[in-house]
Amino acid sequence: MSILLNLFLYIKYHFFEVSVSGGSSFSYKFWALKRLIKYILAGGKECGYYLQYDLVIRNSIGTFFIPKNTDLVLTVSSKSEFNLARYFKLSDPKGVFLDIGANAGKYSVKLGNQYPDAKIYSFEPNPTTFEILSKNIDLNDLVPRIKLFNIGISDSESMLSFDSINQNTGLSRILKDEKSSLGVIQKVPVKSLDLISVQNGIDPKKIDLVKIDVEGHELEVVTGGKNTLTNMKTGGRILVEIHPDSLNKSEIIGLLKSYGFEIEQLDIEYFLATKI
Repeated sequence: MSILLNLFLYIKYHFFEVSVSGGSSFSYKFWALKRLIKYILAGGKECGYYLQYDLVIRNSIGTFFIPKNTDLVLTVSSKSEFNLARYFKLSDPKGVFLDIGANAGKYSVKLGNQYPDAKIYSFEPNPTTFEILSKNIDLNDLVPRIKLFNIGISDSESMLSFDSINQNTGLSRILKDEKSSLGVIQKVPVKSLDLISVQNGIDPKKIDLVKIDVEGHELEVVTGGKNTLTNMKTGGRILVEIHPDSLNKSEIIGLLKSYGFEIEQLDIEYFLATKI
């Protein structure tokens, strides 16, 4: 994204789209202005200047609780991943959306507000982030319609080491090697997508959209969801983030193709798999 486009979207979002419902609107705008100046002085590079107080905001997606000293003020914005917005739609208003790696719930809230008859299942293994996710689902009056799981999705049922990075929640991940930790290591429960589907009566034929954003654990998610993903309806879609340096990229794409999906690369990280 060019610096000028980023500046335009930043100003449009923070100064014209966001309203503050829990906290000071002036303080928020002042913070946004200071962050904008820091961004410009840094030559368009991420400056990591976060809010120093808790806040509740409303944007075009929904209402969100933003805890201090986290990246969530940016994560839940319509500006973040704006190029993917058109893919977060359901072909069936009563369809199923699986939000794997839900974080603070941006996409669960988006589709929950947009499709009141849809069934949404949100998975977030980080206990701290899960509390924020739960609060955001509650703030949007979506509690009866969105089922929340404080677990990770993997290829089997077990307990795995999880790297919790509560300031930059998007980097929290299941660890393959504890020596690579950037935050606080804790054990979290995980289950396969196939097991979750059976236990919760999720009909693969009704799954309209799956989002997979699991910071390097994509292969395990796809492997453990073979039956569920293979039996998705024609036209069902999976949006999966695969980092450019992932050693498993070709294997993940190969598995999805073997499950009957056509693959399209949307940007440097995101791939769209469509059931054919």
